[in-house]
Amino acid sequence: MREKDIVIYDAKEKTYTKIIKPKLKKQLKYFFRLRRYPGENINYIANLFRQNKIKTFDILKYSKYMTVTKEIEGKSLMDEIINNNDREYVNTLINKYIEIVTKIIELEVYFGDFNFGNFIVSNGELYVIDLEDYRKDFLTRFRRKSMMKRLKRELKGREEILNRMNKYFNGERIYCQIENKVRKNK
Repeated sequence: MREKDIVIYDAKEKTYTKIIKPKLKKQLKYFFRLRRYPGENINYIANLFRQNKIKTFDILKYSKYMTVTKEIEGKSLMDEIINNNDREYVNTLINKYIEIVTKIIELEVYFGDFNFGNFIVSNGELYVIDLEDYRKDFLTRFRRKSMMKRLKRELKGREEILNRMNKYFNGERIYCQIENKVRKNK
């Protein structure tokens, strides 16, 4: 989340209202339609994901710089990996993560932070959240190499920390599985 963004949680309604306040440079890109407005983009990406069987939050309302989403009750994938010693369960979650990330790459949706905190585990299912920085560019080429480098860096960076907490985590193995699936499906 950017410094100026505001997130308001309504406990009664179990909703999140996110007000996005981008810098002027990004506002100009939105105004000249070089990119979708953030609220419109979140809605677009959420619909694209749902059409491709990637679970995400329900959007109740959106505008150019705001979204209201329904809460997904559960824990972050990071918490589930760290706090669970059931090897089979952790492997199931990691395999779901691999499938989702592979689908996102195959859809040519760019995102540079596949952080485990951006995935929620609810009733054994994995949901993608924090969609404001995902984008499917319509004016530029999909930057697969750049995204794969970031993904590898993310997974390798987490490996050392997570391996101490959960012996079943292996960032290199996860990255290689995603890379192989992406290559195979090209």
